[in-house]
Amino acid sequence: MSAPFLQPVTAHGGGAGAVVTGSMPGCKRQSAPKDFARAGASFETRRLTAARSGIDIIGAKFNQDNYREDPVEWRR
Repeated sequence: MSAPFLQPVTAHGGGAGAVVTGSMPGCKRQSAPKDFARAGASFETRRLTAARSGIDIIGAKFNQDNYREDPVEWRR
């Protein structure tokens, strides 16, 4: 099981206008441990995303798997 990818939510409703390539120290892609499916399990990872200068990021959304049609969205 890999970490979920949260997409940025912008104030204007469009894309963030940036693509991140390469790697950064402390931001390695990894899978969750096998016991992650048990109740109360936790898992910490990092995925880097970016926005073009002047784009206001107001939240994040998850729209993978069963949530493609009805994403989960968090806003500040």
